[in-house]
Amino acid sequence: GRLLAGLPVERAEFAASYPDFKPIDLEECLKNGVSETDISVKQSEVDKEVVAALESIFTRENLDHFPTLMPFLRCGLASHLHHREALEASYPANATVRFTPLFTSKTVADLAKHVRIAMPWDDTYKYFARATGLPPHVMHFAYFEKINKNITSLIPAFEDMLDRRQFNGQISLDQMRNLIVQSDTFQNMASDIANIRAGIANGSGLSAGSSNSDGTVGGAIRFDLHDHSDGVRRRVPPTWTFPHVSLMNIYKYWHCGDEVHRISPMRDFEPVDVGFLKGRAKMNLADVRYICRIIDEEAVRKGHAPRRFMSLIDVGSCFHAGKSALGIPTKTPTGKNRNLALMKWSSALRYMENKNRNPE
Repeated sequence: GRLLAGLPVERAEFAASYPDFKPIDLEECLKNGVSETDISVKQSEVDKEVVAALESIFTRENLDHFPTLMPFLRCGLASHLHHREALEASYPANATVRFTPLFTSKTVADLAKHVRIAMPWDDTYKYFARATGLPPHVMHFAYFEKINKNITSLIPAFEDMLDRRQFNGQISLDQMRNLIVQSDTFQNMASDIANIRAGIANGSGLSAGSSNSDGTVGGAIRFDLHDHSDGVRRRVPPTWTFPHVSLMNIYKYWHCGDEVHRISPMRDFEPVDVGFLKGRAKMNLADVRYICRIIDEEAVRKGHAPRRFMSLIDVGSCFHAGKSALGIPTKTPTGKNRNLALMKWSSALRYMENKNRNPE
């Protein structure tokens, strides 16, 4: 897998750990003496966020059937976020994956700040799952690199020691600086500044994964209107293309839209919003509205009524509750099981029993 991913087998970096979600900079923890208890508490919080993100992507109902897959999905999500910038540059604008929660969910995108990797010569390597199947020569490279790092780190240590010896007072400048930075006053100021920054960052509303006590998601996420060359402001940017994704993902897009790129839920679209697209974009919108309305109505009958503002996890529950109303056979003509969640929404139309659709 590492060879296929293009990692340099002739360098020590080939032995890098698997990417994982770590809540804080472990290197700083080791330097500043953060307790293992504090690390565990923060790790538990991030682990819950990761589970919520995976449930947003795959739905809680599906993951409950395959609990052993969670570690692999976690590693895959971390790897995706670690390479996110490269993926953004590689995928074409109309790539199907861009309309899935991997790219549209703010809950998923916000986890990127927790993704980290470690090298065998790093002190934090012990916190990561060790790489397996490494060639012997790579391990030698890693060992030599660790020795090199240790020797290199001695230079600033000697300089610091000499600096302290030359200082005439009781403490050195570095010691004075550390005393100030680690003082209660300074730490309280840093905490207040961090809270102010967080408040400013969240001023546009709650993230899509957080819920209020009444069960609704804090619908304060604001979506943009985008200027087009014809002078019309639309709910989608000029580069947007109609998503031809799976049934489950179009249902999520219908109710949640694209939070990352601030595109409103498709349920709010009007024909003018897709009128700049060539072909049958307006008919596609009508077809998707028809499909999602059937799912919504069945979900209501089964006690999973869709709300104006929902998390992706709740949308997934509504989908599983209402998908049976589409009347699509659960078996293929050859007798194989058909996964409705993975079926393209356009393909689903061909199987639906009611051909006299009334989009409105």
